[in-house]
Amino acid sequence: MFNLSDYIGPIIIFLLIASRLVKTQPVKDSFKGVIILIVIGAVSVYHALPDLTLNFATIVIIAWSCITGLVFGAIRGTTVKVYLDRQTNTWMRSGSIMTIIVFVIGVAVNEGVAHLLLSNASSISGVTEMLHMGLSILAGRIVHLNKRAIAQGRR
Repeated sequence: MFNLSDYIGPIIIFLLIASRLVKTQPVKDSFKGVIILIVIGAVSVYHALPDLTLNFATIVIIAWSCITGLVFGAIRGTTVKVYLDRQTNTWMRSGSIMTIIVFVIGVAVNEGVAHLLLSNASSISGVTEMLHMGLSILAGRIVHLNKRAIAQGRR
């Protein structure tokens, strides 16, 4: 059964992330915010386990959520332009509409597979969505840092 309260947190995070994906911002070296999202997602999954029917499909959905987060995050990271702003001497990143499209497809694939595997998947997919988004941002940030390192001639 669909329970909107399972999706309130992920929806708010999704809207914040989507609005920031296309904004021009400095490339960040810090992983604090990303780690916080991942920890919140992992704790949410942990706390939800007693209420879930723990079977093979549930474990596959949790693993799938992590894998799709990392894969689509890395793909999304390739759609972001990383460049040196000559005026401020700061490395910047700027997303495009393709960045948001890849992000939305990643979330849709994550949700779609959960609902295919379990008929009552809304509670598990709502819980794993925060973990998925955190891992997606982590993978994207690693790609951004790698692009910067390549541009600097360090890789």
